[in-house]
Amino acid sequence: MNDELLAKRDFLRRAVDHDRVKLHRAMQHLRVVMRERTDVGQQVARHPYHWIAGGFLVGFMLGLRAGSNH
Repeated sequence: MNDELLAKRDFLRRAVDHDRVKLHRAMQHLRVVMRERTDVGQQVARHPYHWIAGGFLVGFMLGLRAGSNH
């Protein structure tokens, strides 16, 4: 192989290694974000009034449904 091909090959290997590191970091970040967003306890702590309102709404709807059966 000539020097130009060796230089291109080395450049491509470095580029692939760099992209691999970037992808690894992005996947780590994605795992952290997904863990935070799917943690119900953390979501309740962040938005307690939404959960309280949702609980009242569900209770109201279940109460209406139970009341219509009697």
